[in-house]
Amino acid sequence: ERDTCERDTMRVSLGGGEIPIVPSISKAPARLETLRVFVLWFIIGFAPFTFVNALFSEVSVWKDTTPEGLNIGTVMASAFNVAVPSMFVYIWLSSVWRVSEKTMFLAVSCLEIGGLLLVGFGWDVSAKIGGSSFSPIIIFTSFLAGLVGCILLVVLFGFAGGYVPIATSALSAGMGGSGVIATLLTVIQTHTHEYPNHDFAFNVTEFFIVSVFLVVAAVAAFLAVVRYEIGLLPTSLAVPLLEGSKKNSRCSATSIDTELSELGELGKGDVEGAAEEPPMDWRLLLRVGGRPCFTNFMTSVILYFVNPGLYPYLSSSSQIVAILGFVLQATNMAGRLLVGVIPYSFTAQLTLVQGGALVYLVIVAAVTDFPVDWPLIPAVGLLAVLNGFITTRIYLDADENARKLGAPLYAKRARRICSVANQVGSLVGSYVCLFAAVGVHGFAKKS
Repeated sequence: ERDTCERDTMRVSLGGGEIPIVPSISKAPARLETLRVFVLWFIIGFAPFTFVNALFSEVSVWKDTTPEGLNIGTVMASAFNVAVPSMFVYIWLSSVWRVSEKTMFLAVSCLEIGGLLLVGFGWDVSAKIGGSSFSPIIIFTSFLAGLVGCILLVVLFGFAGGYVPIATSALSAGMGGSGVIATLLTVIQTHTHEYPNHDFAFNVTEFFIVSVFLVVAAVAAFLAVVRYEIGLLPTSLAVPLLEGSKKNSRCSATSIDTELSELGELGKGDVEGAAEEPPMDWRLLLRVGGRPCFTNFMTSVILYFVNPGLYPYLSSSSQIVAILGFVLQATNMAGRLLVGVIPYSFTAQLTLVQGGALVYLVIVAAVTDFPVDWPLIPAVGLLAVLNGFITTRIYLDADENARKLGAPLYAKRARRICSVANQVGSLVGSYVCLFAAVGVHGFAKKS
């Protein structure tokens, strides 16, 4: 009877094990189904960081056109990270005020679109306090981008836990993909500015209007995934499957139940009527997510010390600064994709290698006229590719720890805490960079 069931059940390999898909749920061939899940979740990944990637990419333009000058990157990063406590507020509210992840995603995405339009049309507004000029719209929208990124990071990585494993990798890669698109646009935008009497290829407003379309695409992909349950783990469909099997299948309910139990019973996505979560066991949560969270914190400290606050101090060329931003985003996305190719987890050791690249970049920033610019590219690329790998792998590590400890409900909880660790690390990294650049004047202005 079980052999008959296995023949009648299509099995799809989706990064991390075979997932049984009943034909009534998906009739697509295995590879096509895998591609569809990956593409949709990749596009969904645009949502959390399109706003902040667009803002940070324009540092190469704004360092010469805003009152903050070379400090614009550190000021923006600091405003962005003021929003980090919003993650804790959201996690607390979600435990006492039941708002679905779908509703939260759509509401925050609308806020993101509004913010992109605001900075696109008002970036050049300036104000004065005590004789010092600043850019209020840029600073406010940097804070708003932090709010959007923090909340959507927690929402989406928790939501992806209810879908097949490749959804997590694709989501993470999409976050890097939005940065690649933004920085590539900036490279194109700034290339003509290097020549005398040439302005930028297109203006800031046009740049942010294009960014809006990325968020709209992410919303459309999210609605498609939810509406058609694309890649949803069969565990969350157990009841309808069992009911259908009693009427139409030669497979017994016991046989189907055995199939479903093999999946490890990870989260249930945004399924209505899901059982209430049991009280928190903090020691168990630490065992599941402690090491992944600490590693995610450290790699984020390193990355956000460099991005974007250190960029203006690495080179006087707007084009070089734009290229560094593109290299960081492109290699970061590549690192996220490598998780599907490299099955091993050695994330803690990789943070030490990142530290070496960071030391080199700090030396360059501290020297007034560093002889060459080209070594900056591999240094930034190495730092970013390792960050991309680490920040994706740690979520899968938390899932694996939950399976080994027999605590599947703690996988989603650990994912949330890892997301918080990521943002806290970015806060620490950006403020340390701000202190080094402004507080102790440790970085030199390039001639």
